[in-house]
Amino acid sequence: MTKLELEKFLPYRLNRIASVVSRGFRAVYGRHHDLTIPEWRVLATLGQFEEMSAREIGLHSSMHKTKVSRAVRALEGGVGFNAGLATTTGGKKS
Repeated sequence: MTKLELEKFLPYRLNRIASVVSRGFRAVYGRHHDLTIPEWRVLATLGQFEEMSAREIGLHSSMHKTKVSRAVRALEGGVGFNAGLATTTGGKKS
């Protein structure tokens, strides 16, 4: 049986590249707004689509529902600039 070499496995390499790019964005926007990567993804998704449910955000951004929920909760209760960047209304996160 052939041994799997992760460095040559495309899904693994794409995941690593995505992580590097996300950390690069975090270095830029994190300095000014202290946002986590999931918080940034939620805001970017809402910036494009305005109002969406947490489930819709998760589907669009490929994030697990718990990550979306935590990010929205942090954006709702943030301090300073991040205060109230997202709200929960009628079962929807926006």
